[in-house]
Amino acid sequence: MVKYSLIALAAATVLFTGCDQGECCGAGGVAPTAVIASAALAAGTLDGTGSKDNNDDGRIVKEEWSVDGTVVDPTNYVLAAGTHTVCLTVTDNDDLTNQTCQDVTIAAGNRAPTAAITAPTAATITCDAGEVVQFTGSGTDSDGEISSYAWTPASVSGSGANVTYTCPASGSQQVCLTVTDNDNAISTNSACKTVTVNTPTELAPTAVITALECSADNIVQGEIRVTCGESYDNDDVNQSSVSATDKNITRCEWSITAVDDDGPNDVHPVTFVSFPDGTKNGDGFYNVSGESNATEPKFIGEQLDYKIITLKVFDNDGNTNEVTKYHYYEGSCGVLEDVER
Repeated sequence: MVKYSLIALAAATVLFTGCDQGECCGAGGVAPTAVIASAALAAGTLDGTGSKDNNDDGRIVKEEWSVDGTVVDPTNYVLAAGTHTVCLTVTDNDDLTNQTCQDVTIAAGNRAPTAAITAPTAATITCDAGEVVQFTGSGTDSDGEISSYAWTPASVSGSGANVTYTCPASGSQQVCLTVTDNDNAISTNSACKTVTVNTPTELAPTAVITALECSADNIVQGEIRVTCGESYDNDDVNQSSVSATDKNITRCEWSITAVDDDGPNDVHPVTFVSFPDGTKNGDGFYNVSGESNATEPKFIGEQLDYKIITLKVFDNDGNTNEVTKYHYYEGSCGVLEDVER
């Protein structure tokens, strides 16, 4: 409940309805006890947190406040200068009620304003990293007007009642508002919203097989020269503009099967000729770890009609992706095609 420090004189008159305080009320049990916090009332605010239910299994389910006979919403309510009768009625889960009233005199003088964040309306806001969220605030001043708004943290952009907030990379943060009135009094109530950043879903990488340029001085008849250097991790932004090492591909695994005109079941062995980085791991696989991402293995075998090449890539989160291509020759140069060939 919001509280303000104001000079006030208070005289208390207690009234009970429904059942007398502490007495049994039929089969329903004992009535609750309504309590108005005198210090808060003297400061001009409404606080009934001291109210209690007097049954072992009971609880307060409703509070109703009235000021000078008019029902009011206690949230951020501030009493105006003058003498008032303030009443609180509480109801427990057995529908038993109790009421207490107090008279209070609020002295005239500058009173602190009240700040509120009106949008977004949820107490906790979720967003993606880097997302921009619009915040709207307001201020009320019972004896003046709002002259300025102050927002935190520093990632809030703009000024006044309407600002934008850029969500951080991870974690949670509070966006808070304070307001100042025309007499330089600053709000003291808590006007904050909690922002929680969504945990991103990890995406699998994309495996890309690329044939190296073919020319008379860099090709051996029957040789296949390919690279996984254009593979990339989909968790990162602008992958097409960064080098292979920065694309978070930590390992490339290759397998190759040679097939001749007798059909796909006529498989021929393949010899690995050179490995610029890493080492051969098992039959038909080429592995690279660490920074050796732009791998360019060479495979050589019989000069057959076409070969089936499979590449499996791993990203820095352990996610994988595979792609399979057919390789055949046009003259002395190798050509890659999709598996629909």
